[in-house]
Parts: sequence; structure tokens; C-alpha cells
Amino acid sequence: MKPNHSGRREQKSVVFVALLAFILTLVLLQLWLFVAAFENMLAGHYEVAFPAGIASVAILTVNIWMLIGINRLDSVE
Repeated sequence: MKPNHSGRREQKSVVFVALLAFILTLVLLQLWLFVAAFENMLAGHYEVAFPAGIASVAILTVNIWMLIGINRLDSVE
């Protein structure tokens, strides 16, 4: 009996779309952090820049981790 690969492929595509939606959300959050920190810096409030930078690095780390997971998911057949 042949294994059913169409169900597995469909499951992979659902996981891939969910990861892309989450990445888009994180990128928009990172953009919002950048704009908020930049506006505060222009107003002379520099205390927001450091926490926003730390949050941005954390979001970048999560995005890289998910990219590695997507590449792993794509390589498994």
C-alpha cells in the first residue's frame, strides 16, 4: 500500500502559511517599535531607544529561528 503524501503536503502548507502570518505580525510589530522609538528620540526622549532596541533584537532572533524551522520543514520529505 502506498503512503498518502497529499495529506502531509497539505499539513505542511498550513503550517507554512501560519508561520508566514506570524512573521508578518512580528515584522509589523518591529516596524511599530522603530517608529515609536524614532518619534520619541526626535522629541528628545532617549530613554525609549534602549528597550525598543532590545525588543527589536528579540524579534529578529525569533524570526531567524522560524526561518530555520521553515527551511527544515521544506527539506523534510
